[in-house]
Amino acid sequence: MKCIHVAGTNGKGSTCRFAHRFLSNAGLRTGLFTSPHMVCVRERLILGEEAIPETEFVDLVERVLPHAEAIGATYFEALTAMGALWFSERGAEAVVLETGLGGRLDSTTAFPAEVCAVAQVGLDHVAILGDTVEKIWREKIAILRPGKPLLTCETRGPLLAELREFAELRGGEAIQLDLADGFRPMGLPPGAVQERNLLLARRSVETFLGRDLPVAEIESALAGMRWPGRFERVAGRPEVVLDVGHNPDAAHELALIVAPLRPVLLFGAMADKNWREVLAHLVPVCSTVHLVPLDLPRAERPQAIAAAFPGAIAHPSYETAWRGALHEAAILDVPVLVAGSFHTVGQAARLLWSEGRYGFWPNGVEPDPQLPGMG
Repeated sequence: MKCIHVAGTNGKGSTCRFAHRFLSNAGLRTGLFTSPHMVCVRERLILGEEAIPETEFVDLVERVLPHAEAIGATYFEALTAMGALWFSERGAEAVVLETGLGGRLDSTTAFPAEVCAVAQVGLDHVAILGDTVEKIWREKIAILRPGKPLLTCETRGPLLAELREFAELRGGEAIQLDLADGFRPMGLPPGAVQERNLLLARRSVETFLGRDLPVAEIESALAGMRWPGRFERVAGRPEVVLDVGHNPDAAHELALIVAPLRPVLLFGAMADKNWREVLAHLVPVCSTVHLVPLDLPRAERPQAIAAAFPGAIAHPSYETAWRGALHEAAILDVPVLVAGSFHTVGQAARLLWSEGRYGFWPNGVEPDPQLPGMG
């Protein structure tokens, strides 16, 4: 199979989803490997618009797990191996891969890739990847395969210089995209970041296919496209907006979009995330803030967050926070914005589904019986 491989701090998942639609629309049997998931682990393995069936997933677990345990492989590495087997055996002609963490040491680099891309890079996972953008950039661009191209919308001179030097060392090609080439087709989620993600996906697919994608073909591919949790608006009274952005750069972009809406914020985060800076962006543009507890060892306690942001309401359960946010938003006639973590957004999606207001994507997915595990 042939692959497009995407890394980045923010936007890599959206870039992958756009590329997946372009390749599928071009007639290729296209797989999509992303992480984490919101409600079901099978979201991570997609062919066309269908998630891997439960029976096939279980079969792959039984085949891969003994080997994974024998070498001490991680949860994510085992899933990568399962993806490789499934895409190969199901005849995928192209696969779009989202890097799990970083790039240089990520298990997705085991796949061959014809084209690599790096989306927006910022500070996240600093304890693992490094405490500067330069160190994190170094980890991300290391997905470049020998002799192959790597595309980016990055504009910072020192980072681009390092990419060109690295590409020369590997006999590859560094391609900086011109942001002026971007455009906003109908149905694209709001925000300038999504325009850059779309441009990166378009040029990566064009490089992969060896031809241009006309505007009409792009719009055809995007028609009816769903990408859960990426400024996803769920109709109703009140409207609910789901967004999985969970680092300061993502929160800054989200705040610019929601500021005119003045939503009620429903928020929960992991303790190892920079939730203080995330909320510093979101709190000023939201009417009120409701904090949820997440039943995970890594989760930050709502009381600790409330201590840093007086006025935010710490709730004893997700359900009470959910009901309180919906009630308040209905009175104020504003949306509820759910953000801060895949876990936070995933639980909201479950509740919306139980109320008959939400349908899961990809096709064939149902919620796992417990909170999603990010791996």
